[in-house]
Amino acid sequence: MSTNYIKKTLTPFFLFIILTFTSQAEGRTVTVLSIDGGGIRGIISAMLLKEIETRIGMPISSAFDEIAGTSTGGIIALGLSAANPDGTPIYNVDDLLELYETKGNVIFESSLFRKGIFRSRYNHEGLERLLLEKFGNQTLNQTRTKVAVTSYDMERALPYVFSSEKASLNANDNFFMRDAARATSAAPTYFSPAEIYSIADNNKVAPLHLIDGGVIANNPALLGYSIAHTDFPDADKFIVVSIGTGDSRQSLERKSIRDGGALFWVSPIVNLMLNGVSVMNDKMMQYLHPETRTHTSNKYYRFQVPLTPEQEPMDETSRSHIEGLKKMGQEMIRLHSSDIDELVKTITALKAPHVRHDPREAEAILAAR
Repeated sequence: MSTNYIKKTLTPFFLFIILTFTSQAEGRTVTVLSIDGGGIRGIISAMLLKEIETRIGMPISSAFDEIAGTSTGGIIALGLSAANPDGTPIYNVDDLLELYETKGNVIFESSLFRKGIFRSRYNHEGLERLLLEKFGNQTLNQTRTKVAVTSYDMERALPYVFSSEKASLNANDNFFMRDAARATSAAPTYFSPAEIYSIADNNKVAPLHLIDGGVIANNPALLGYSIAHTDFPDADKFIVVSIGTGDSRQSLERKSIRDGGALFWVSPIVNLMLNGVSVMNDKMMQYLHPETRTHTSNKYYRFQVPLTPEQEPMDETSRSHIEGLKKMGQEMIRLHSSDIDELVKTITALKAPHVRHDPREAEAILAAR
């Protein structure tokens, strides 16, 4: 047996061993994106995502290993991760911004006969037609990056999370992307609950009845972070980017709810719950990644902007309101400019295509703060 033959045969093997050992020794840095719920206010988060996508020079789904979303954030997450047959992204952030600007009135189509008292405020048919047009028959196991989208199972009284990772392993967990989008955005009083079936349920005998994931995680940052630990068991470093749709926290005066009966709570309770859950998730992520923890390259970014009461509605689709939300998106970019710069440098060091980067470069960027 010649020496050259041995070299040709064993060299790839030894390279595999060396690379595997090096990878395990250094671990892996995983990037996680989380997008809040908020209806038409998804324009605000889309504006910031557009800024990140433009500065990085690559699709969002290439920059992030896991994308988590709730409600409007779930639709954005699914849209950004949808793939063509060749694996390229179907949509960029500009496409989704255009969707909000031109199709918002289709989603929230007003009617004199639907006021949200005895039935949902909006007919779900317009939303479903739009989701069918945008997602077709694409399924969760076809996404170009890992995705987790929240919902809530009414009958089982349990959270339900659509996961592309689970979908790739089991047909019972695989769904049409349009159905996952419908379920995560089925906001109580706005839309009727979604009735959907898994890909495996050909005879449609086991429907799921789901509502908006905002009731459990309007800010899904903690969920995305937790799922990423499961989806990437070899990772030891995480960069979590959480994008809000505007902070609409409003104080309540004691007299405004009188003695606390249903009549006086019915109006503020939904916003109170959604905002409370969002802020709590933010606080928990801050606890997990405090600024004082300098010995780790784990990093948590929260991008949010305060809203005025006039900017709060999640279903207002007038041109003036949409333009106001775009301005708030620009304001969020301005408020967090230095953090965006840092994030872009870090992700570029980790993900820039066709360039070999040392992962320690990303660590150095974070450590220099």
